[in-house]
Amino acid sequence: MKYLDDEARFFCAALLSEMAARGRGIQKELARKTGISTGLICDLRSGRTGGSREKRQALAEALGYGYEEFIAKGRELERKKLRAQVANSPEEDREKKIRRTIRNLRLRLEKFRCEASVLAEKLVAMQEKHIAAQEEIIRLSQELASLRWSKLDS
Repeated sequence: MKYLDDEARFFCAALLSEMAARGRGIQKELARKTGISTGLICDLRSGRTGGSREKRQALAEALGYGYEEFIAKGRELERKKLRAQVANSPEEDREKKIRRTIRNLRLRLEKFRCEASVLAEKLVAMQEKHIAAQEEIIRLSQELASLRWSKLDS
């Protein structure tokens, strides 16, 4: 993810919150009001870009905020998010780590099962080729023995 300065990061947090609160259709409405593409609005909302100050200001005003007020809203949202992260008890963190580890192990197990299935198919194919080669060796040995007997008979 792209590094954003604090102001852009706070703006993106506030934009995400406002758009979620206003619901469906707000992205197109903002694009219509400001002349900013829906793609850029989406990138701003997700934090993929910080955009220019002018575009951020136009979006804040289209949402009914002053620019500084909107940045302050984002700053507060980021503080609340940080407080929530800090407030998690060590026991909760441990439980989350255990769940994440179990999930990762399950994914790895499924991957290994798929790989084992592919290897088993390859093994069967190689065994079939080996059997066919042994049968060919036996056939050629019998043919050679037959030729030797016929040479001895003549």
